[in-house]
Amino acid sequence: MTATLSSSSESGDPKEILRLLNGAVDYTVAELNHKVFKDECMYCFHTPYSSSGLFVCLRTFVGFCNRHIHSYARSTGAKVFLVIKKRKIVAPESEEPKDKMQKLCIRAEKEENIEEFSLVVYPHLDNRLELSAEILGENLYGACRSVIDHTSASMQDRLESGVSEWDGEARQTLKPEELVQLTCDKQIPYSGWVCEEPDCGLTENLWLNLTDGTIMCGRTQYIREGVMSKGNGHAKLHYEKTGYPLLVKLGTISNGDADVYSYVANDSVYDPELANHLAHFGLDINKFEKTEKSTLELELDLNQQWEWTRCQEAGVTLENVYGPGFTGLINIGSSCYINSVLQILMLTPDFVNAYGKRAEEIFSSFVSAAQTHDDFNSQLAKVVNCLLSGDYAQADSEANGIKPTQFRRVTGKGHVEFSTSKQQDAEEYIRHLFEKIDNSATGAINPIDNSATGAINPVNAFRYKVVTRFEDTDSNRVRYTTREDSLLSLNVPLEKALPAREDAENGPKDRKIVSLTTCLEHAFADEIIDDFTSPITGNKRGATQRIRMGSFPDFLLVQIRRFAIAEDWTIKKLDLDVLVDEEVDLSGFRAADPSPDEQLLPDDAGVAQPTPNLDQETINGLTAMGFSLNAARRATYETKNSGLEAAAEWLMQHLDDPNINEEHPDLKPRGATAAAASTTSNSAIDPELVANLTAFGFTEHQAKYGLKMARGDLNAAADWLFNNVDQVPPEEMETTSTQNLASKETRDGNGRYVLRGFISHMGRSPHSGHYVAHVKKDGKWYLFNDEKVAISQNPPISLGYIYLFQRV
Repeated sequence: MTATLSSSSESGDPKEILRLLNGAVDYTVAELNHKVFKDECMYCFHTPYSSSGLFVCLRTFVGFCNRHIHSYARSTGAKVFLVIKKRKIVAPESEEPKDKMQKLCIRAEKEENIEEFSLVVYPHLDNRLELSAEILGENLYGACRSVIDHTSASMQDRLESGVSEWDGEARQTLKPEELVQLTCDKQIPYSGWVCEEPDCGLTENLWLNLTDGTIMCGRTQYIREGVMSKGNGHAKLHYEKTGYPLLVKLGTISNGDADVYSYVANDSVYDPELANHLAHFGLDINKFEKTEKSTLELELDLNQQWEWTRCQEAGVTLENVYGPGFTGLINIGSSCYINSVLQILMLTPDFVNAYGKRAEEIFSSFVSAAQTHDDFNSQLAKVVNCLLSGDYAQADSEANGIKPTQFRRVTGKGHVEFSTSKQQDAEEYIRHLFEKIDNSATGAINPIDNSATGAINPVNAFRYKVVTRFEDTDSNRVRYTTREDSLLSLNVPLEKALPAREDAENGPKDRKIVSLTTCLEHAFADEIIDDFTSPITGNKRGATQRIRMGSFPDFLLVQIRRFAIAEDWTIKKLDLDVLVDEEVDLSGFRAADPSPDEQLLPDDAGVAQPTPNLDQETINGLTAMGFSLNAARRATYETKNSGLEAAAEWLMQHLDDPNINEEHPDLKPRGATAAAASTTSNSAIDPELVANLTAFGFTEHQAKYGLKMARGDLNAAADWLFNNVDQVPPEEMETTSTQNLASKETRDGNGRYVLRGFISHMGRSPHSGHYVAHVKKDGKWYLFNDEKVAISQNPPISLGYIYLFQRV
């Protein structure tokens, strides 16, 4: 990387600038403990590569584009700014690459970044002064150099978090010290391999251990519905005995690469020295022939490949679109689930109004611009405002699309999954994002008196009531309970699915087809509970439970649960199409008012009952498999802490239960505990609940704050604190940080909806593969595939994972 300084002729009259500097000498030298924001504007995504460059304040080290610098300078009185401009020079290599180009190989290019630095005194932004000690003096020049040489704030964040980022999916690269190779006297052939485990005899799915040269079979792997690869897992057993973790799959070695797996990383890895590692055993990498599919190729089987083609509308020419509302989000490392969720939410007026139209108000609510860097509301406002602007969606521009790097970091901070750069489940992310909004949604805040006006909580547009009617069969007495939710999750009744038609529209012949109406009827069907004992008669004659919609929100999110647990306890994807009409009527699923002649089951609210202790190790194992926390707790409770296998088997048998993802009634605070929970929105918090949390090592202040966030639910408070304890503000800041939260509300109207958008998933697991979004604007469908935005030719509505409906 080279750096050049602006010439005097380009930067204006040096004497005039120096004269202005006499009244503007307020600057600071950047020390190691400072954060220097020199990668992009604090309030938008303009970078030093933008036409005007980036203006970095020499007092606070915050950077702004030529549009946002004005409000900052006027409000703070800052005058002296370092200007950083960058441009790229790309020159293709003159020589052809020696190695043959392969699929997914990127042509090597020589790229050089040219940096230009200058100094300006606000408001004379066009008069740019050349950087030199002779012109500026040693002190001011030293301050400029301290910013130029300082590690940027974004890089500091990455180093501190220990999380790397990459564009798209990538394999970890094997480090030389990770492999030790032992002397091997046997001769390994180039074909005709057999598993060396006695009495195994498998001749496929074989792996060569790169430490000792042993050939063993791999684990069985799900390929598609009803089809599993052969494997007895002897390669893993060999690793467990020897500790030799690195293997290469025989039959996949081709073009200098192969399927290499590390049991230490528990993932596929890239071995740049594979040729040498094979040569250690006398094998020439160029003499192998590819005879088997790699692990990735097995994942992308016929059905999955078809989904990839349909969801991304491959094979047709798509017309790109530009302008406000058509800005893409660049993939910053398995971030397509974030990108798709944000594009769907952009269809809702509450979301746009809260974080787009009020972006400047949110930014101005902070005394220091640097505070916005770690603030959730500010980072969400920055993303939404720039998605709306159209500044990053212009034809023939090289700066299209935005990278929500800091938004991702702030939103996922403290979360065990979303703080990583791994692919995640879009449904889980929506719920996490809504929780963050609920805990921080504010309106316009007056920075002087800290008062909020017109507070908006955009989750209210999605929130609805769910009413459960429970009837004791023997006494005919009933109980009504109401809860709130913001996403309707539907199981697929496979027993009611039909074979799909054998045509291009519905994919391979072994796929199934089911209607959204069938899924809804299944979800809202009466559930018979056979083992219920009547508290009135004492007879065990069962009960009936019915779930209905207590209200209809402005926008309804519907998830189709396309994933299930396979026989080997891995997640598999259901090969099916869901027929979804663009207009649906849910009025028939509205909860009826209680009948005057109904008798209620007795309420035990006056008796305090302790919450059962649950095996946390089993719960953690189930959530790692992809089950929700409530489902994991329910299964652990129902199997009486019998262990992971028993709980997982119970879940397999109850996947279709409509309440599987709800907290089990016996695990909710009841009696005195529930009464205490109902008062936590005020100043009174049950000391017993606080004591339970402090026993885990939390401070009393943290315990009280967690209970407020969880509205008195002890288990939810503990879960929130374990994942977000670093977000608890200092005790003296608690009042100002919570008093302006917008209220949680539910809205209601008729049950008729129209389809406005959907998120599709391609791949075997919600934690891998790829997500894209289709949205409907002004009667036309558009495809949002990361930074690519185009007019949709054939939206794959039947392949949706999450649907967004708008009430009419």
